[in-house]
Amino acid sequence: MTHTVGALTSDYGVLFATRVVGAFVYAGFWAVAAATTVSLVPATARGKAMGIVAVGQGRSRAAAPAKERTKVAV
Repeated sequence: MTHTVGALTSDYGVLFATRVVGAFVYAGFWAVAAATTVSLVPATARGKAMGIVAVGQGRSRAAAPAKERTKVAV
């Protein structure tokens, strides 16, 4: 939501405010996601679980849907 408002505004103050609000919301999400992930998996799998969460966050920011993967001959 903040990215949409920031993209549509022509006022620098509004753009700056949307970026600050977005940063706080994103940080809050990471705090909750990390605590939830760590509490749901055994201690031996916490690193792997956090890695999966981090990769999922990176992929969720992609603008286009994932395309079907093709096999590459090695």
